[in-house]
Amino acid sequence: MNKLILICCTIILVAFLGCTTPVTNNVIVLSNTSMSNAPMSNAPARIKPLNLSQYAKIEQDRYVISGDEVYDRKTDLTWKRCNYGQTWDNQNSWCKGIIKRVSIDHASSDIEAMKGGWRLPEEGELMSIFEIYCGAEKIKAQEIFPDIKGDEWNATSTPNGESHIMACECFGSKAFAAGVGKQMNTIIRLVHNGKTNTLAK
Repeated sequence: MNKLILICCTIILVAFLGCTTPVTNNVIVLSNTSMSNAPMSNAPARIKPLNLSQYAKIEQDRYVISGDEVYDRKTDLTWKRCNYGQTWDNQNSWCKGIIKRVSIDHASSDIEAMKGGWRLPEEGELMSIFEIYCGAEKIKAQEIFPDIKGDEWNATSTPNGESHIMACECFGSKAFAAGVGKQMNTIIRLVHNGKTNTLAK
């Protein structure tokens, strides 16, 4: 008799737990109580949401655009909006022409001839752009730098040994920098300390 009562109580308890287990969007949500005695190997995996705060953000009014130049108030740098070899098409708000992919030695001699204070960016300076472009603000970054290439190496002036320099590109949704050979043809984006005469007006 006692055994029969015990079986009946067990059936009632199981039915009660089954009814109180909440169901949301056809997915059974197990409470901490019902999971407490379950082996860890059977516990459902928890997917962490994408934390967009790890990426750089484009703050309001951070960039001041003037034709083919853009001034970054945060870093106090002025950038060419187009890659080396291209020119700015003001009518269509786009970079026209073919990107000139050159070695760092070739680029250095060309840049010196340009004068005007333009130079190759250092690794940290170029990463300030790629951290935005590769992350959560890609579309906004493309409005500022229309023809930016995140899937190719973009050169910096930062050395990496005697025969290499640091270059940046996107690796998934993150900015990535690595050493590449100085003789390798890469994309160049010029930078200027502070505001140029055009932006200072």
